[in-house]
Amino acid sequence: MLQARIGKLSTSTGIPLDQLDRLFRMEAVKKQIEKLKKTWSVARGEGDGIPDIGHFVFTGSPGTGKTTVASTLASVLFGLQLKASDKLVETTALDLQGDYLGQTKTKVQGLLEEAKGGCLFIDEFCSFEGQFGKEAIDALVAAMTSPDYRDLQIRIAGYPADVDEVFRKNSGLKSRFQHFFQFPDWTPEDSSRFFALCAESDKFRSLDKAILDGVRRACTVLVPLDGWANGRDVMQLYNDAKSNRAERVFDSPELDKILLEADVAAAIKAMLESRQPKIRKALKALDDPRKSSGPLPAAHFQGPSARSCTVEMADEVMADECPEESTMEADHGKSCNTPTTEAEQEELLKDEEQKDNGEGHASRTNSELGANHEWDERDEGVTDQVWDELQACIGREEQERKDLLRMKEEIKRAMREEQEARQRYEEELARIQAELEKEEQERARREAEEMEARRRAEEDAKQRKFEEQLRRKEEMLRKREEIKQKLRTVGPFFLSS
Repeated sequence: MLQARIGKLSTSTGIPLDQLDRLFRMEAVKKQIEKLKKTWSVARGEGDGIPDIGHFVFTGSPGTGKTTVASTLASVLFGLQLKASDKLVETTALDLQGDYLGQTKTKVQGLLEEAKGGCLFIDEFCSFEGQFGKEAIDALVAAMTSPDYRDLQIRIAGYPADVDEVFRKNSGLKSRFQHFFQFPDWTPEDSSRFFALCAESDKFRSLDKAILDGVRRACTVLVPLDGWANGRDVMQLYNDAKSNRAERVFDSPELDKILLEADVAAAIKAMLESRQPKIRKALKALDDPRKSSGPLPAAHFQGPSARSCTVEMADEVMADECPEESTMEADHGKSCNTPTTEAEQEELLKDEEQKDNGEGHASRTNSELGANHEWDERDEGVTDQVWDELQACIGREEQERKDLLRMKEEIKRAMREEQEARQRYEEELARIQAELEKEEQERARREAEEMEARRRAEEDAKQRKFEEQLRRKEEMLRKREEIKQKLRTVGPFFLSS
């Protein structure tokens, strides 16, 4: 019945997967889908019928392509003649939950019926909450095991940790899914490459290296922030740059489509300014404590600056992209080198610590001299209250310096632990991949041996059948010869009588 609904099998082999080639940074996903395609094709080619496609889990951050791949996968499965329809019904976990008792089941049932024969894609799967959320999940599990929805495929998407938490709270749910796709976050280099591809797709002249470097450096600041949306944010940055260009060329059109550094710089500056609260909040504990108002002017303080490197990176990028609007670096005569790797960040912390140690030594020396020769260096006319306040400020400055060094040590330790954890993760991933490749090779070997055994069995059967036919024919010829011989023997007897 399903075969009749699908229709005649297509002779096309690679066309459906071409849709994935148009997606950015999808090499691992395409490889996974190609493997599934081969598995399904072999099963169908060997007469096993239409294979069970199963249900899918997409995990990753916003803007990594989960929804796009879900839509593309529907077309791919339809093009491979594995689904009767390329229909895709999109919803979210919140949309599936009702406002009163009984409404949730009605909502879920309605969407299941709408997606029947196609795919139901549930985004933000981790948003199921309370009794209504549990009711929705129970209804989905029931549908995944019901013969009435055998031709319905369910795909869910969400953050990895949040999806795992939903699975943990709902035993039996994870086992209903057969395929798991991980969508990794974009790096600043990925963002810069995607920006260039967008410009190339819109037929802009090749972008200058300075533009792409500016995008990469800006994304180095933006990527670690909460709420970074990967491809969506890069696309927003690109569209803002195009809007800046449109404003520039409105009165003086260009013969060639050119995106200038100023167009992109203004877009970068706007995005950095809109994210400044998050940038400042990210490392607020390391911000310079001396910026707070106190009883004495800031000029009385002699100590290290405690501004976080992330904040300085944002200031540097904004200054580099729009130098006419930022002169702070020129006043100080220096800028913060943008650390793009963990090694560079750790090296920067070491340099700052050495500088802080030197300045801290001078500060301690002055503090000690102030304590040992308090009345010798005290100017005439300075009251006890003012002098005590000055000594208290010096003490607070020393404590703040110690706290800053401690925080930097904690950051370095956290960076080392993260690097070690990442190394362990990569080693474990390499081990698992090696085991999977070994298992795949072993499975292929077994399949080859089984196919060879079947081929030999078929040849042996054919050989035995041929030999049996030959024996029978020889037996018939022998019997005919015996009959002829008997006829020759009795023939003269009948003739003589």
